Amino acid sequence: MIKLHCVGNYANDVRGLRFAVGDVFEADPEQYKFLMADAPGCFVEHKAVEAPPQDKAVKRAPQDKGL
Repeated sequence: MIKLHCVGNYANDVRGLRFAVGDVFEADPEQYKFLMADAPGCFVEHKAVEAPPQDKAVKRAPQDKGL
């Protein structure tokens, strides 16, 4: 299964498919191939982004700067 993110409204009534901007769903390889051929600009692969560590933004710079 391939996780997709819809970035443009898409509808295909013949196949019973309808996706709105922001929808995230899993497609099997056959459906993925069809959607990429039918509307390549409407879908991108959804990649999970890991959150940075909680202390990343609050760490202090070393006090000894060698000046």
